[in-house]
Amino acid sequence: MRRLGCRGPSLPRGPRSGPLLIADYLTLHARATGSAIIGADRLSAMKDTAFLINTARGSLIDEVALVGALGQEQIAGAALDALGAEPMTADNPLRNFDNVWITSHLAGQTVEARERAGLAAAQAVIDVLEGKEPVGLIV
Repeated sequence: MRRLGCRGPSLPRGPRSGPLLIADYLTLHARATGSAIIGADRLSAMKDTAFLINTARGSLIDEVALVGALGQEQIAGAALDALGAEPMTADNPLRNFDNVWITSHLAGQTVEARERAGLAAAQAVIDVLEGKEPVGLIV
């Protein structure tokens, strides 16, 4: 499998540009930009066998355009871990597609992850009380 990448919202512009033409899976891993980076033009540039995967921010995708692309079978499907409006409403049209998977944006919220976070926080307090710099300190 070949991997192609673009940084953040600098995805090539134009309806027929770069990785969009050949990608089997387009995954989004970017911070919110203030506007969608995946709209009708980019969805129409994707292969009809491609899947869109968003584990970043819901605002990165124009959901109206996504519904249109799915309805016209411009892409094969979507997996969304974040939506523009959460919690998802009962009348959200994305619910009507068998080829759309939607999960809560809580991938890191397992019992084990919460336990490790609690232990790390406790250790950071101990480190500070002992005059040490906590591991992973962000200033």
